Formats: sequence, structure tokens, C-alpha cells
Amino acid sequence: MVVDRERFLLLAAALSASQLAAKSADLPGAAPSTSAAATASAPAVASTPGFCAEVARHNDLLLSQPSGWCEGHGGEIESLRAEVAKQRETAPFLHYCHQGKGTWAVMLVSVALTGPGGESGGCGWEASYKLVFQPTPTTPLHDCAMSVRHEWGESTDEHSSVSKEIIFDYDGDGKDELILAHDQWENGAGTTSSVELLRGDGPRETVVPYDVGFTFDGVQDADRDGRPDLLQATFQDPTGCGMSGHTYYGAPLLVHSLRGGTFSMSDDVARRWAVSVCPTALPAANATTSCDFAASCQRLWGRSKEEVNAWALAAPVCKEVVGCHDGGTAAATFAAVPLPFAPLNVSTPAPLPASKPLVPPPASED
Repeated sequence: MVVDRERFLLLAAALSASQLAAKSADLPGAAPSTSAAATASAPAVASTPGFCAEVARHNDLLLSQPSGWCEGHGGEIESLRAEVAKQRETAPFLHYCHQGKGTWAVMLVSVALTGPGGESGGCGWEASYKLVFQPTPTTPLHDCAMSVRHEWGESTDEHSSVSKEIIFDYDGDGKDELILAHDQWENGAGTTSSVELLRGDGPRETVVPYDVGFTFDGVQDADRDGRPDLLQATFQDPTGCGMSGHTYYGAPLLVHSLRGGTFSMSDDVARRWAVSVCPTALPAANATTSCDFAASCQRLWGRSKEEVNAWALAAPVCKEVVGCHDGGTAAATFAAVPLPFAPLNVSTPAPLPASKPLVPPPASED
């Protein structure tokens, strides 16, 4: 099986890293001066716990010896190799290893220089990695749960980053789940952000998405119970309204984390959250709230699609909103979506106390 073969190759590479890290500057294909300098400045791993140290040696070796070439740009190779080697200190995610209820780690699969591409035509480098979950301290690396490959790119036309890692045992099974917030920038396309919640059991299992039951794009402990809740800014997603570079989102709704590992968008806490982000159906006259945010709030407060649409057509805050593909307004599209709970004008709950987002959800770009 392909999975078994990749596990074997990763294990073999990790064992090689353990044996050869001390003399990595002498390996073929390396630029001696760059590799020697990178090895000398690499963080020490002697004090790192065993599993994390094993993964760190493996990752350090790949970063110090990137494969590939940049055709026609031979003069940039040494500086580019040095830049890649520095990722051992400047890219924390590529060295992520967290020990709690099990251990989550990032294990590099490949690191390579890339040829000229994109509008700039500059050289860059790319990597692929797997997320590895070790359920117990005695689980050998080749028996750990592993994810599919993820890609990481660095050039003048592309930049990958992970802005947040959060560990929490949602279902109480004694194994931590992992939340990752990704950002991917591409020249001409801007930044795309995403959030994923992963679980890994083992042995020899695959790291897979946790079954939340709802989509989500943000993280916040809304009710301050210590359980990271999820946020969904796309519940009232106006499909077809993202024209002329505009992206529309409604008020972010809460995907409330419940004890036992399930989630709810319709319980009392979810309604209280909605009141906290939409205190009234209509914004104040001088408010800077976007048209689409205000329209979604009106819908949450029980206004009909027709009422919201009539308001949007007359509201000054909506004058600059780009129309949808059907000739209507983004506001009307928001208002057409059924609510996940009883309207807020029915037995209005008290708002939740203010809290700070762990991973902010996306906002409209007018």
C-alpha cells in the first residue's frame, strides 16, 4: 500500500537524520559553506523529549539539504539554500511538536528549490509535510497516525503560513485534537484563510477531520468555559455575490462546543452569542457596519426577506454593494437563508460577555 510505503520512507529518513545530523554538512548535494553555517546555528535538540527530537532532527536535515535547482539563476542558489536553512529558526510551524494528551508534530516529507515561475519569475522553495499524532509515548514513529501530504510554498508569488495551533481534547477520549489556522497568499489572488480541526487515533490510523457537523472559519471561547468554540461567517453565504473582488460575509454565528465532543448552532449559548454580535436589528445611523453584516443581523432578529431587501435598496450603507448574479442584492441573499435558531426578537436572551477571538473569522471586504 502507498500509505505503508510512505510510512517506511519517513521512518527511514528520520533514522537517517538521527544518525547523520552531526555531519550533514558533508552530505552530497549540499553547499558546504551554507550547510555548515546552518548546522552551527540550528537550535539544539538534546533537551527536546525523544519523539520531538527525532522529528526535529529529520526536519532539520531536510531543511539543510534542499533538493532541486533554479534553472538560469545559479547565482541565487547559495542565498536561497541559506534562506531555507534559516526556516529552522524563523518558521515555528515547520518545527511544531506539542506534547499533551498524545503528541502532535509536523514532519517534513520533502524540501526543494523551485524554478522561476509566476509573474515575478523569481526562484523560491517548496515543502510538503505530514501531521503526525503519537497517541502514547511508546508508540513508534511508523505506527503513529499520519495525515495526507500538505503543501508549503515560499516565493515572490506565493507564501504559506499557519497563524495558530490549538490543542484540545474535545471528546474526552484522552487524545488531543488539533486546530490549525492556515493562510495562503498568492500573487494576484490575495490571501485565502482556512481553519481545520483534526483528530488522530492510532496505531497506523490516518489523521482525519474531526466530525464537527458544521462548517467553520474562526475560533473563540465564546462562553469562557475553557472549550474552544468555532465560528461560522459563511452561514448566510451569498453564493454568486463575490463580484469585482468583493467578498461578502454575514454576522459570524457560533458553533458551540458541548461536553462530550458535539457542537450546536441552535442552543441558548449560540443565541446569546448572536445577540452579542448583533445587539439590534438595525445599526445606528452613524455606524460603519457593512451592508451585508447589517442585513444578516436583521434576518437574525426576525425580519423577512422582503423587509430586508426593501431596507437594503434604500439604505445609504448599501449603495456601494456589488449586485448578485440574479440582479438582486447581497442583502436579499443573506435574508433568504433559514435561521439555525428562533429569531432573536422571540424571548431575547442576554448577550454573552465580551471575549477575544483565538482565530478571527473572515469579514466583508467592501
